[in-house]
Amino acid sequence: MFCDKTGTLTQNELRFRGLCLKGQSIVKSPRSETKSSEDLEMLVRSICLCHDVTRVKTDKANFLTGASQDELVLLEMCETEKIGSFHERDSDNLTIEVNGKREIWQSLKFFEFTSDRKLMTRVVKN
Repeated sequence: MFCDKTGTLTQNELRFRGLCLKGQSIVKSPRSETKSSEDLEMLVRSICLCHDVTRVKTDKANFLTGASQDELVLLEMCETEKIGSFHERDSDNLTIEVNGKREIWQSLKFFEFTSDRKLMTRVVKN
């Protein structure tokens, strides 16, 4: 993933522009241009499960919020392209949707991002 983490170029406004999956360039609409739907489903599943974003639902709004612009942009892309979505998370489970099928995953362990590790990790079980 290429992004401007400082906001110098993007003015803190990240937008999904495209992705490359197994050497195949996928620009704008992943659903319409990819031929490896199983690979795309696994990527979407990973995006929808491995993040620290929260869905806020009120009478007037339903939106995603989180500290990482990268995670928000990827989750919003999945919803916009109608290939997947993150529904909710509680202390034990994450509920997602991949290609119209609802899935519930048990969250076994979550390792927050640290500057030493330079990554975050979520261990899940279906």
